[in-house]
Amino acid sequence: MPSADPAVKIVQLEMKTPRDLTCAFSPDRTRAITGLVGKSVRLWDLQTGHCLRQMEGHKQRVWGLAWSADQAYALSGGWDNTARLWDVATGKCLLVLEGHTGFVRALAFSADQRRAITASGDNTVRVWDLETGRCLRVFEGHTDDAYCALLTSDRPQALSGSRDGTLRVWDIPGGQCLRVIPAHRTHVQCLALSSDQRRVLSCFSAHPAVGRRVRTLSADLREPHRHHPKCRVEPRWTLHPLRLA
Repeated sequence: MPSADPAVKIVQLEMKTPRDLTCAFSPDRTRAITGLVGKSVRLWDLQTGHCLRQMEGHKQRVWGLAWSADQAYALSGGWDNTARLWDVATGKCLLVLEGHTGFVRALAFSADQRRAITASGDNTVRVWDLETGRCLRVFEGHTDDAYCALLTSDRPQALSGSRDGTLRVWDIPGGQCLRVIPAHRTHVQCLALSSDQRRVLSCFSAHPAVGRRVRTLSADLREPHRHHPKCRVEPRWTLHPLRLA
């Protein structure tokens, strides 16, 4: 499919069946990993559209994906309740992270790539040691599926979003919930932190006719309050559903 803008290059991935529905781009945007309905994780060259590697191991469909900052490793989470650490260069599975009792919806590396965080359909968020595969901490408190999670880079804290509509800030050493932020009326799909680690961008999914909405919370995430009723929500944008021909 050619682009109407000559400055925009469109690459079509050579999928045998349209079953790869979740995607994560490498930090340099030259490669991507995909998964979902199939049990494998696929590595793609975004210059050519060719599949470079297929990584096998999950027993059910793949749901969450993440790249390490140095692009040497990838994480995947599946409906088999596990997360897996992959060597991207070889396609070898280095670790299987087991402990969740529900699907693993989202994953993220720590800045130093020594730890990972996972969010699961069992309502919990877990922090893992990627050198040993040991679970370091289990965060409980969400009342519905945990859909997204991040690790802060400037302090030992984690952030998670859930189908219960809340964001939670967690203290990793103490295992305590530092703050509950009632961010949305429905499930929080994804999160992103600002570069100064003080603001969080959250996205929730509404009815298809409404689209997806994004909010920027201006609360200082470093404040130690458990609840923050005065959290200010900045102007909200609606992202209309993208219809593919």
